[in-house]
Amino acid sequence: SHDTQGIFEPTRTGSDPDFNRQYLRFSDLTQYYSAYTNIHIQAPAVLWQFSPRDALGFAPSLRVFMNVDHLDRRLGRLAIEGLDYPPYWNYDQDNVYMRIDAHAYAEYALTYARTLYNDEGLVIKAGITGKLLQGISAAEFQGTGFTHSVQNTDTIDIRRFDGELYMSQGVANQSPGFQFEGGPSFGVDLGMIFEIHSGNYQKRGLVSQRNYVRKKGFLTEDETPYSARFGFSVSDLGVLSYATDPRSAIFYISRDSIPIDEFNTVGSVADLGTFLETNYPGINSNDSSFSMLLPTTLRCFGDLKFIYNLGLHAGLQVGLFGGVS
Repeated sequence: SHDTQGIFEPTRTGSDPDFNRQYLRFSDLTQYYSAYTNIHIQAPAVLWQFSPRDALGFAPSLRVFMNVDHLDRRLGRLAIEGLDYPPYWNYDQDNVYMRIDAHAYAEYALTYARTLYNDEGLVIKAGITGKLLQGISAAEFQGTGFTHSVQNTDTIDIRRFDGELYMSQGVANQSPGFQFEGGPSFGVDLGMIFEIHSGNYQKRGLVSQRNYVRKKGFLTEDETPYSARFGFSVSDLGVLSYATDPRSAIFYISRDSIPIDEFNTVGSVADLGTFLETNYPGINSNDSSFSMLLPTTLRCFGDLKFIYNLGLHAGLQVGLFGGVS
């Protein structure tokens, strides 16, 4: 199916001439589009419970993020259609900001968790994770005060675009590979869980003993002991710094009737940076380094158990910041 092809054959999927109809949906009710891609490759991890209340864990992993944030829906549609979408021609589009970023890094996470309180009816658990971070590669493109109008497939007006393009050397050379360009640095996760237990159930450690019962000939885990559970966490607090590749750019564009074929020499991110700095230099010069914020996320959840295996779960996940600091 097309869905399977999208996962296992992404190159073929992207070059599909019917890509727009098969994979994209456009809405006139949405002013701005955002797209987020998160790849998390977990290496083998270990857990050691060294007391009834305490445990340590270690988990190395590789993480990759590719995000598009606050992209005007008209600009997004024009980009997908190769500017060949007349309903959006000669239409002044204003965008307060737009950001595209990509970041790959390795993390080595050491976790300590403890049952802080365990009395009849209430259990409180908490954990903290310290992470050693090594940056593999990063790039970020952002603009503010973006005002433009597409005349046709050959010409565009950009009345204002105050932008920045930062990239590490691996991105500029199109050969990021598995080498470390950023950091090392440190990150933190932390969280707490509150459990309300009914009856006289006593939980002594971080990991409870599991009771199994035979139901209809099958060995099944007994019912979850808590009647309600609530928790929150903040993950990925931290930042990674990279040396700025010289082909990065700080630029300012203010010009009408720009021929699209002017960009024909741009074949890579590095070419784009060189082109922008040569033709549309900004007031400031490139910084010698740039910092990528980790994808800091606040999570909250609640579980209510009614009878047997029937319960209610609710959760909230909020991204706090992102991009370059």
